[in-house]
Amino acid sequence: ALKIDKNSLTWQNLLEIKSVLEKYTTFIPLSSTCSNISLFDHSLATSAIAVAMKRGNGKEFSLIQGDFTSIQEFIFSKFGDKNKYLSKILRAKSFFVNISTELIALRIVKELNLTPFNIVLNASGKFTILSHKLTKEDKEKLKEIKEWINKEFEKINFLQTKFILASKDFNKEYFKLGEFSKVLK
Repeated sequence: ALKIDKNSLTWQNLLEIKSVLEKYTTFIPLSSTCSNISLFDHSLATSAIAVAMKRGNGKEFSLIQGDFTSIQEFIFSKFGDKNKYLSKILRAKSFFVNISTELIALRIVKELNLTPFNIVLNASGKFTILSHKLTKEDKEKLKEIKEWINKEFEKINFLQTKFILASKDFNKEYFKLGEFSKVLK
């Protein structure tokens, strides 16, 4: 049994809880009438909203999206004359995209005093974070993170790829059925 004191939760605890929930609730449908949404996805979205509401005023939110650009060009770039280790190189570059995206999303939620549960989507070199409405200080932190990421990418892959960060503010009215897709667009 997982025994955790709520006053001493660590990031490691939160990541462990998220991992266990994902493992055991991803393939459980939310309900018999809503079988295309998993219990995990619903719980993740609910917790992200709750954390964002507690951190902010409960009425205004921000959506932060990160995107690893030029993934295909990066993964399938030329390897030289011999393709002896082609499959290993492809897997390594794909892993680099996945782990980079995950680490960047985790750094952002940590800098904004959020939790890993606020990362509502992370797949294919992109992530989406649901947050309280970003303050000027928060936006400055995002700008610094973006600059740091692109400096690191310049060292690692000579700016063969970049990382784009963008945010969009919205109010709680967009949580109504059918409205949230407007924020995503």
